[in-house]
Amino acid sequence: MNSLDTKQPATADADRYLDLHMARVEADRDPGYHTDLMTEALRSHVPANASTPVLEIGPGSGTVIRALRDGLGRTNITAVDLAQRALDDLAPLGVRCVRTDDTASFLRTEPAVHGLIVMLHVLEHVPPDETVEFLAACRSAMAPAGHIYIEVPNMANPFTGSYYRYADLTHRAGFTEESLMLALELAGFTHVTITEPASPPTGRVKGLAKQAFRRLTLAALKTLAHPHGGLPKSSMYFAIVGTGVNPG
Repeated sequence: MNSLDTKQPATADADRYLDLHMARVEADRDPGYHTDLMTEALRSHVPANASTPVLEIGPGSGTVIRALRDGLGRTNITAVDLAQRALDDLAPLGVRCVRTDDTASFLRTEPAVHGLIVMLHVLEHVPPDETVEFLAACRSAMAPAGHIYIEVPNMANPFTGSYYRYADLTHRAGFTEESLMLALELAGFTHVTITEPASPPTGRVKGLAKQAFRRLTLAALKTLAHPHGGLPKSSMYFAIVGTGVNPG
C-alpha cells in the first residue's frame, strides 16, 4: 500500500504515515516475489514502445517501479507521491520522482502523456465525492489508447471487506466490482474490466496456500443468499483490479 494520494496537509505527516504503514505491512514481504507478480499483471497493459512514459501514483516500496523497469524494460517511468521519503527510496532506481500535495492538479499539467498509469491501493484514500474527478484527471494525463490499472480492497468479500475498509485511518472510500466499474466509466474510460489481482506463481508455498484458502472462501460464499440470484464471482477476491482504456 502507498502513502496518501490527493490533497493532504503536510509532507512531515505523510512521511510519518509512510514509516508506520510500511513497517506494518512490508516487514514480511519478499520484494522479488511481489515484483514478479506485478511484472506479469502489467505485461498486457504496458505500451508497445518501451520509451513511452508510464506513471505510478503512490509507489510505496517500489514494487511496481521495479516491475516496470526490470521486468518489463520500461525506460521512461515517473513516480508521484505526497511523501518525500517514498521518492527518496526510489532515487537509486533512476526514475523521475515528483512530490506533490495535489496529485490531480499535477496530472492536469501533463496532458496526454502517459501510456500507462498504475495505482495500487491508492483510490480508497480519495474522498468519494472526488473519485470520478480524480480518475478523470488520470485520464487527462494519459495518451490515447493508454491503459489504467487500479487495485483496491474488495468490500464485497464478507470475510475481509470490513477489515480492509477500516484497517487504515486514511481510507476514505470502499469499492466493489460494480462501484469501481461505474467510477471508471463515469470518468470516461472504455473497455473497463474488473478482475482478481495477479495470481501467485505456481510452486510458491505461500501462493498455493492462498489459492487453497480462496477456494474454501468461494465454497463458503456459495452457501450465502444473494438478493439477485447468486453471489458474484468477485466476492471471493480479497482485492479487485479495475482496468480501462483512454479512448482519446
